[in-house]
Amino acid sequence: MGVLLAGALGAVCTAGPAQADTWDVEVKSVNSPTVVVESNGNEYTDAVSGSSLHGTIALMVDAGWSGRVEFWSAWPRLGISKQQSGYVAVWGNFKTSGADKTYNSPRPKKVTEEFDFTIPRADYGSTAVVACNTHAQRLQEQGMSKSEILGSDRWVQVAIGAGINYNTTGASNDLPAEVEAFESFKKLNVICQASESLEPVAQAITGAYLNVKPVTKIVAQGTCDLELSGSLVSDLPNTQVKFVYVDDKGKKSDVKTVVTGGDGEVAFKHDYPAGNGQKSGKIRMVGQSHAFFSNWSNYETDCTKNPGDKVSLLPPKATHLEGIATADTVMYRGRICPTTVKIWGILEGRGEVSGGVAIFAGNQLKVLKQYQAEDGKQIVIQGEHTLSWEGNQTGQQNVSYRMNVTNAVGDLVDQLEAAQNFECKKPEVNAQFDNAPGGIASNDNLPKSVTLSLSTLGQKKLPGWVCPAKVRLHGNVMSDDQPLSGTAVLYVGETFIKEHDVELEANWGHNYDAEHELSWNAATQTEQTLDFTLKFANEHNYVVKTVKKTESFACQKISTTGIAGAGGLTGGQKPGQASQQAATGVLVQPQALPLAIMAPKGTVRKGEIRLTGGKPTATYKLSFFRKSGGKVTQVSSAQLPKQMKGMNASFPLAALSGGRSWQLRVCPVGKGPAACETSDFRIPLIGAKQEKAAPAKPKATVVIVPGALN
Repeated sequence: MGVLLAGALGAVCTAGPAQADTWDVEVKSVNSPTVVVESNGNEYTDAVSGSSLHGTIALMVDAGWSGRVEFWSAWPRLGISKQQSGYVAVWGNFKTSGADKTYNSPRPKKVTEEFDFTIPRADYGSTAVVACNTHAQRLQEQGMSKSEILGSDRWVQVAIGAGINYNTTGASNDLPAEVEAFESFKKLNVICQASESLEPVAQAITGAYLNVKPVTKIVAQGTCDLELSGSLVSDLPNTQVKFVYVDDKGKKSDVKTVVTGGDGEVAFKHDYPAGNGQKSGKIRMVGQSHAFFSNWSNYETDCTKNPGDKVSLLPPKATHLEGIATADTVMYRGRICPTTVKIWGILEGRGEVSGGVAIFAGNQLKVLKQYQAEDGKQIVIQGEHTLSWEGNQTGQQNVSYRMNVTNAVGDLVDQLEAAQNFECKKPEVNAQFDNAPGGIASNDNLPKSVTLSLSTLGQKKLPGWVCPAKVRLHGNVMSDDQPLSGTAVLYVGETFIKEHDVELEANWGHNYDAEHELSWNAATQTEQTLDFTLKFANEHNYVVKTVKKTESFACQKISTTGIAGAGGLTGGQKPGQASQQAATGVLVQPQALPLAIMAPKGTVRKGEIRLTGGKPTATYKLSFFRKSGGKVTQVSSAQLPKQMKGMNASFPLAALSGGRSWQLRVCPVGKGPAACETSDFRIPLIGAKQEKAAPAKPKATVVIVPGALN
């Protein structure tokens, strides 16, 4: 008989006797982006954001014992759910994104093919719009008003399937149209965005985070449960929230119900069946009573062990330690000497364990950080060491390195040592500059030194993460015993950032800085490595000096796990020796959370300021800025507060006039600009009334730490 896989609806075959040709077609993989659809206040109209659909279709056509395959064509298709029946009601075909093939003699008896496809958002956007309007119609039939429906964000899904058409010689099957359940397909996620022209409906869920505990719980021989730890943040206290867990294979859990506390937050744990054997995948929460979904959380399980088997949790192994000189140099005693060394350390994970790692260069501590190891995966530790040549008579120096690895209680479990020699070199004539007027040698009109250093500015808070907001590039150019003219140009990767004119007297130096904003995503990007470059061009516009730096940046997971003390990481303790802190029962305090602005944020209905992190008794300077046409203008008003003390304050929305887009800057008094935080927010189209409530007692800030209860 013919075989019909998920997504194979709409195949066209030549009629003939039964039990002849067979065929399969399916979407093997797809990126499944999230699409945002906006409305005009009356209906959903346009898909305004979302990447192209990229995927792979696999197909098979078997002409049977008496036939040959003449032709096939296959294409992606998108389907909208028939809610009451759980099946796909409407399919849209995208044949221009498909593939086809015709065979000449000798034709094959069986064909197995795979091909990649792409559907631009401009092509599939109309299907997403139809899905939103179909969902809105269902809600209207259930008694909801149009303003209620379009006044808040809604979440729907569109099925991603495949269609096929083929011709064969000989006997063939006339396959009946089969109906596939909506849940059997891969999905395109669609957010039906609330209309700004309507009075917004309060969004109960403002944050959702999920973490899968890496160690599985064996409930029977060869069968495992995953332990899921989640948290929700709501603007409304004591709110009942219903959701399901959905994995990347489309499998759903039963409906889970939780209730937020008086502070609008709730943490919870559930078991999720992982089945048997070795598996990997990802899971997230999808709202049922409210429109939301959490981050994807990855997992790997090995359910081939018996319940009595013991899982080996070994600490990571230190496998590599090296120092590499960067392009940063200084002229010393007529020679060019390296000034900066990039240190690289590598740990090989041998189990799901955590701990700390420290790296020393020349007995100076250079890196001190926590690690979360996973079996079979590498952890790269980076740091920097500055070489000093002052008083050096030989033009050479040897630097020794040491990397200490500790477990969660501070015991030293591994150690690796290395050493490297660095030397200064004589300057040489650079042939790159032979076309300059009169020829330019490396010791003619060159800067004495060109250096580049980096620092981070501010912080961004994502669900479960705190990330650096910006990178400041600190360029410095120094002249030798003659005046120096030219240009200093700063780049991030291949992108130009800023250019400075350089005019220096003899034996003089000056800083040339720039800033670059870092982009983060809690679900897909919490680490990134960037290249930074400072180029100095002389007065003839020839680049005579280039300094490059490669730096890695990472978000810090909000965690209460501290690094155990100096006994293992920074001391002379050897592997196998228990730390004094562990012996005496000294507790390691968690690191303080950084300052972050919780409110105002997004579209606001009331003028409240809520902070988290920082010091509850500290005083903060407040500044309000109006955003319009790409410009940011500070607004001063007697009605707007200039300072606040503690974590909570208020301001009248009526004092914000002249636009809807605003920014609040909060700066701890007594600290520099790097300690400031900003938050962008919008006021509704219809002006919100100022609340006249008695001042509320500031409530303690609650921070949910995913995994802290495990």
